[in-house]
Order: sequence, then C-alpha cells, then structure tokens
Amino acid sequence: MPENTQTAGLALSGTKPSVRQILKQHTTPMHRQLDSSPALHALLKPALSLSDYCRTLSGYAQAHESLEGDHRSLETTLALGKVPTYTPRLPALIHDLYELEQLTDIPHSVQALDPKRRRIRTEWQYWGSRYVLEGATQGSKFIALQLRKHLPQLVPCAFAFWEIQLRLAQEWPLVCDHLGQICPTGDAEQQLLDGADIAFSTFTSCFASIEGYREHNV
Repeated sequence: MPENTQTAGLALSGTKPSVRQILKQHTTPMHRQLDSSPALHALLKPALSLSDYCRTLSGYAQAHESLEGDHRSLETTLALGKVPTYTPRLPALIHDLYELEQLTDIPHSVQALDPKRRRIRTEWQYWGSRYVLEGATQGSKFIALQLRKHLPQLVPCAFAFWEIQLRLAQEWPLVCDHLGQICPTGDAEQQLLDGADIAFSTFTSCFASIEGYREHNV
C-alpha cells in the first residue's frame, strides 16, 4: 500500500500519522521532481561522460555545503536518541572532485553559497531536512551500482561520496525509528515540513543551475 494512502487512512481512523508518514506524504512530489532533473537522471545513463558526471557532482557538493553547516550547529543542542550524529558528505565530494580534475584536466569548482538562501534554524527543521539527506542514501545504492558499470575508472580514486552513502544507508532504519517516536506539537509540524522543503529546494536549485543542463530544465 502506498504510504500516502496509508497516512490518509490513519487520519480518517483518528490515529495520528507518524512523523515519517507525514514527511513521506509531503515530499513524494518533490522527490519525483528531483529524480527527473537532467543532472541527476544523467547518472543512470550508460553514455554518461566524465565531464557531465563532474558537473552533477559539483551540484551535490554545492547542496551539501549549503545544508551541512546548519546541521552541525544545531546538533550541539539536540537530543538525537539512538540516531548517530550527521556525517558530513562535503569532504568526500571535494575529494572526488579534486581527483576527477586530475583525470579530466578540467577544473570543477563549487559555486559560492547564496547568502539569502533559506536556512535550517530549528530542531524540527533539522529533522525534516535530515529525513531528506539520509533518505537519499537509499537511492544512492542504485546510482552507485550504475556508476560502477558505466564509469569504473571512478572506483579506485574518486568514489568516496558514494562509499559514504552506501555505508550510511545502513543507518536509515535508526532515523526512521526515531521519526516514528517523536511527536511535533503546535507549529512544530510546519517547521518539520519546512525543513524538508528547504532540503529538496536546495538540491533542485543546485542541480538546475549546473552549466550544460540549464537548457533542459523547464
């Protein structure tokens, strides 16, 4: 049964849906939009070039740089329960981009952060955003498999980001369990959804701004 249908059924029966169910229902359209972006979809194509791969990876780096600083700052005051502290992906992305620059002789830089970007400021925004960041590890398993087939030269020297994603995919059940136990009150639920919105919009805008893919975006 699709989780959004399940959530609606819970609401009708008088049982309050869990935080995970609320987030699943809310983010499904955004997830589909992000998956269909040309920069991300390119990772699954057999004809993926190193140059296009580098551009997409720079989008990943820009998005993670935008979000990760707020996560680290908020974690100093949050009760995470059994959920491990957030593992930054940016160092692995920078490493891979550097190694790829050696392979391709093409410089790949990460765009400067927009000072007016939306920020993760509250505990509930943190959990909404982290749901998106950690949920991405699940799709990364399939992407990594395709990259191993289509660009095997990445694996020995420039695969650190995907290796981290694969390792952290094992921690996804801990995040889900925690989200099933916490209960937002007052305006906390809206903050939760805002956090997910910020994360998804960050990735969407970073991928949409990549040179070479702009003309394919509506």
